[in-house]
Amino acid sequence: MDTKQHPDFRLSSDSAALVKSLEHIAVGATITYAALSSVIGRDVTKFRGTLETARRAVQRDNNMVFDVVRGVGMIRLNDSEIVDLSDKARAHFRRHSKRTSKKLICVNYSALPKDKQTKHNAALSMFGILSELTTSASQKRLEEKVELAGTQLPYARAAMDALGAVI
Repeated sequence: MDTKQHPDFRLSSDSAALVKSLEHIAVGATITYAALSSVIGRDVTKFRGTLETARRAVQRDNNMVFDVVRGVGMIRLNDSEIVDLSDKARAHFRRHSKRTSKKLICVNYSALPKDKQTKHNAALSMFGILSELTTSASQKRLEEKVELAGTQLPYARAAMDALGAVI
């Protein structure tokens, strides 16, 4: 009987092959979708999950981060570009929070049961906070506080500073 511990998840052969290809990409270099497709023998753009699994694996195991070059392939990011991903993510969170809030205000609030009214109000409050926390002004305020502290701030403190709260 095999007593070795095995992980619950193993990479598919396609993901493993893509990992091997991505591991050899130099910082700043691009690998095309055509090249990635030739590695697995089928159109990689139709199997995004396989490529995403490979991207997560090289990030986890090799600290390699790739971003999409639309219609071309994947580019390996340098350290500055990795940090700049935060701007893209912040804008995405802000847009998503605003879109979700707009959907939430479409409900017939008075027809909701009390527990759903509470959930509705909490959700609107949460998405409002997220929208405010993800503005450029909040980012700038937080950068100033982090620069003064010289290190990452505790999360609760960071949220208060980003919102410009005076304590």
